[in-house]
Amino acid sequence: MGITVGTGSIFNFNQEAFQLLDSFEEIVKQRLVSSPVCHADETSINRNGDRFWLHCVSNETSTLFFPHEKRGGEAFDAMSVIPGVTGVLCHNHWKPYFKYDCDHSLCNAHHLRELERAWQWAQDMQNLLLDINKTVDENGGKLPPQLSNSYRTKYRAILQAGQIECPLLMKQKGKKDKEGG
Repeated sequence: MGITVGTGSIFNFNQEAFQLLDSFEEIVKQRLVSSPVCHADETSINRNGDRFWLHCVSNETSTLFFPHEKRGGEAFDAMSVIPGVTGVLCHNHWKPYFKYDCDHSLCNAHHLRELERAWQWAQDMQNLLLDINKTVDENGGKLPPQLSNSYRTKYRAILQAGQIECPLLMKQKGKKDKEGG
């Protein structure tokens, strides 16, 4: 139409839309809080170059996305849905979810992803141990000294990968969970 629209007008349009959606957001929150089952998750996002977390709570018909600087309870409280859930909250078994007084269900999609990682790690370790055993058998029951350091390096690398991929399986007694809390 050949009409120029100023940035101030676009800003005002966005503000009006935001205000009109405020009541819609409250309706979605109420639907989620009163739902018999909700699913909650979060993922990191980039917001103007800063790391934020995009929190999501959903049921069969409603979804609420909520960006926040924090990943845990502070964000859950600010979103003001999870603290009010009285039904079942399905999540990735991350520790901060359990502080809320509701029934908890653990997400099988998260379990499958973590089992896939654990399986890969276990398979790598199994292959290395079988390779070491074969080498020992081929050398009269002894591991050749020139291969010992190489196998030790591979073994430690696999253990390190296991600590990254499966921290709860590999957690040493007395160390705090850096993700939880």
